[in-house]
Amino acid sequence: MTDTKTQTSPASDSGSISDGRRKRSERSKHKIAEAMIGLIMEGDITPSAEAVAERAQVGLRSVFRHFKDMDSLFHEVSKIMRAEYEPQALKITPGKDWSEQLQELIQLRTKVLDKLMPMQQSTFVQRHRSRFIQDEIARTNKLLRTTMLEILPQDLAENTELVEALDAALSPAAWMRLRLDQGLSQAKARKTVEYMVAALVKPQT
Repeated sequence: MTDTKTQTSPASDSGSISDGRRKRSERSKHKIAEAMIGLIMEGDITPSAEAVAERAQVGLRSVFRHFKDMDSLFHEVSKIMRAEYEPQALKITPGKDWSEQLQELIQLRTKVLDKLMPMQQSTFVQRHRSRFIQDEIARTNKLLRTTMLEILPQDLAENTELVEALDAALSPAAWMRLRLDQGLSQAKARKTVEYMVAALVKPQT
């Protein structure tokens, strides 16, 4: 009599074990990256591997088993932050007049930039030693610039000096300058950005 019960082959067992290990590894990587994000967002803008390990409740060896160096950890951190915050900063309502969209862009961008100031501080402080962070800053700046250009009418988008000035006024660096160096409140800093943008655009219209 033929046994009709489904039997699991050794190869299938091996695959399941491998998949399980991979999933546990991904969960551990995510947990460690989240620990680093938590430390930075709470004000420790250059957390040590030891601090990250303690926050994640794992051993220091576990951190470097999953991440060969701090740059690879920054890569995982960046992936998480992009997924959470980029849609918030880039979601412009279609169908509005470009000037209304530009105002909406200011509101969205300054709101997100304010939330991310500790992370921005961290990347600016550590950019000199990390090619990945330099590339990530460049990628973010390019994305923000592209979003702005998609809003501007063609005649303004072709004005090189205007585009450079607007890009600077709407940049993370300008926001940090207003909030941290000049000590403005979030509301006052946003009004200042609105004033700069209006002053730049008005002579062109």
